[in-house]
Amino acid sequence: MSVKEAKSDVRKEVKSALRQLSQEQMAEESSAIQAQILSSEAFSQARTIGVYIHCAKLREVDTSRIVESILADPSKKCYVPLIKEDAALMHMLHIESMDDLRPMTMGILEPTENYPSGTRRQEALELDQPLDLLIMPGLAFDKSCNRLGRGGGYYDCFLEKCVQKAADCRAKPPACVALAYSSQMIDTVPMDDNDMQVDMIFTADGVTTRQQQ
Repeated sequence: MSVKEAKSDVRKEVKSALRQLSQEQMAEESSAIQAQILSSEAFSQARTIGVYIHCAKLREVDTSRIVESILADPSKKCYVPLIKEDAALMHMLHIESMDDLRPMTMGILEPTENYPSGTRRQEALELDQPLDLLIMPGLAFDKSCNRLGRGGGYYDCFLEKCVQKAADCRAKPPACVALAYSSQMIDTVPMDDNDMQVDMIFTADGVTTRQQQ
């Protein structure tokens, strides 16, 4: 079986498992996951944070408390995704409040391209230094911190650019964190050369950390 076929099979299996989760179970796990990341050293030390806005229809781990915590902390800056589907690109734009978001595809909240003043929003990849922390979703994960997305490649591409930016300015790349329900953790995630690992996976059961080579 090819890697592509294996990925397709895993996606079908995990999507099926996610559909079996009750609203109560998702809320309980999301609450535990958010509490863990909000109390983590990675979060407390970060000043610039990229974080996804969860999509209920996709059954992603809720990030509402995380986003609210960043916005409420004057020492932190919050960057959230804006997807350009026609160009297969993802931008991480700075927001100052939840009012900066609007519902887009599948009801996912995304930032407007400009601040209320009319000036263009600050983009994470245009900062002098890379983001300190990137909190991302995914579909399947394993204990080696391998990640399988939904097939768009948006986060892999964005993370590759973050790594390149870090190399260009001789800085550390962002700490990459994924949030996952227990049913999204599998034995082995099929990977190819373009797939990126994450540094940590937060689940309701605890934190899995990638072993450095």
